Amino acid sequence: MVNQLGGDCYQVHAETILNNCIGMLCHGTVWHPDTGWHGHCWIELNKDMVLDVSNGHNFIVRRENYYTIGKIKDIQKYTPKQVRELVIKFENYGPWETR
Repeated sequence: MVNQLGGDCYQVHAETILNNCIGMLCHGTVWHPDTGWHGHCWIELNKDMVLDVSNGHNFIVRRENYYTIGKIKDIQKYTPKQVRELVIKFENYGPWETR
């Protein structure tokens, strides 16, 4: 699902992964009370922390809280190697149809 809100989450998080080789890139569907369901991208730094620096934010939060607040579903996770391969293959930062 594409982020119809015009945010930069896919690009900024893919570039962060590619430049730093950290964490897992995650794509999913999230809920926001003002905008409803939409596609989103974030980084999981380890098994319990999330980094979200999209749209000028700088959130580092526990994964459990992030997933609960965003009602996150339809999650796809990518390693830095997979991100590099998919950016080259699709010539964009995502989301990618990889299922």
